[in-house]
Amino acid sequence: MVVTSNGRPIAFLVGTSPETFDSTLEAIQQAEALQALESIRQSARETGAAKLSLDEINAEIAAARAARRS
Repeated sequence: MVVTSNGRPIAFLVGTSPETFDSTLEAIQQAEALQALESIRQSARETGAAKLSLDEINAEIAAARAARRS
């Protein structure tokens, strides 16, 4: 079942039982994680971060850490 607010979907109600609760929760969490990962990948493609080399990534991390210390 889809829960809506002002005609827009905001939540799902998912049937479960004590026997299937853990696997249902795990499936939902895995789907959320995959969705978040795809969002991160899309953002990296759009900003060019997906093309950075390992050395460039490490340089960015070092610069961010140095900036935090100062």
